[in-house]
Amino acid sequence: MNAHRSRHDLVISALFCPANRPDRCLKATRSGADLVIVDLEDSIAPAGKAAARVEMQRLLVQRTAVPLCPRINAIGSPWFADDVEVLAASQHFSQVMMPKVQTPDEVAALRGRMPGVRVRVLIENAVGIRNMAAIAATDGVLSMGIGEADLASELGITDPKALEPIRVGLVVACRAAGLPAPMMSAYTDLNDDGGLVAACRRARGQGFLGAQVVHPRQVPLVVDAFTPGAAEVRGAQEVLATLAAAAEHGSSVAVLQSGAMVDAAMARGAQLTLELASQRSRRPT
Repeated sequence: MNAHRSRHDLVISALFCPANRPDRCLKATRSGADLVIVDLEDSIAPAGKAAARVEMQRLLVQRTAVPLCPRINAIGSPWFADDVEVLAASQHFSQVMMPKVQTPDEVAALRGRMPGVRVRVLIENAVGIRNMAAIAATDGVLSMGIGEADLASELGITDPKALEPIRVGLVVACRAAGLPAPMMSAYTDLNDDGGLVAACRRARGQGFLGAQVVHPRQVPLVVDAFTPGAAEVRGAQEVLATLAAAAEHGSSVAVLQSGAMVDAAMARGAQLTLELASQRSRRPT
């Protein structure tokens, strides 16, 4: 399938937009988000699913600055087959978001209908959590995240801290499968900017990279929260320069000016820090 290539290498902000609002979706591509998720699932009422598919078909042929990623309805739902039939006939997208995934076979079944498509998996129930490692390792999976609101509802969780072990498990499953660090689940309180920023900073400390967002005004807040500051950039530069100097003398271990010992394994994190900072500098202002 033909792909629109993102102007950025890393997806830090993924903005949801209802498929029945193509005007809003096109506007979303100019919001600064790295990815626009064209939603056929939660934001579309059952009676509007068919009309939303038609709008999505028209939207996908547009040339946009960032990729468009359709989110289909869950496998087993009354709308899954029709979503797949419409998308399978299209050549204007390269990735799809699949919600409520429970097993690797579900991903394989979708890709059997759409060969070559890459799948952004959402885990939203207990069976999916149990199978996270196997799902992440499935051929064609591009990323994996958690739909925390649905998951908490199914599990009866009312204390957000109870989700912490699941978040750690998600990070481990993604990285063990060679996937990018997962994105934080959408923060749905549009009036709580401070809460969004705090949640992003916690998620970053837990190994997440970026966040799904439900409103364009959240995009710059997410970008700021996940972008390294000047001190972090200087620290990353020092790590790489010190390790490079040590390598010239045949050593893979070095000591920073602060006295901290670093080794080659830490170079990856330093490189990511510089890449994130570089991406921020390329964003339109």
